[in-house]
Amino acid sequence: HGKVAPTVATSTGAPGNTPLGEWHVYRKVAGFDWVLYYPSYFLRGFAVHGYPDVPPYPASHGCARIPMWIAQTVYDAIPDGSVVYVYL
Repeated sequence: HGKVAPTVATSTGAPGNTPLGEWHVYRKVAGFDWVLYYPSYFLRGFAVHGYPDVPPYPASHGCARIPMWIAQTVYDAIPDGSVVYVYL
């Protein structure tokens, strides 16, 4: 709506394990879901989620890691059905 959204550091899949495309959030878990913190799932087991280690390079198994301190805020801002774009 013409406004800048917050920018959040992200570390995706190494090497290139995060599927490219347009996806939709289909499941959310408040708190921990195994080792994922406040995950918003967008394809199979792939999710945007908080994680303690978010290096500035691809390092996850395919999820989009974000810092723990901002994970609940991002979770609250992404309702079910939201579009998630993964691109280079």
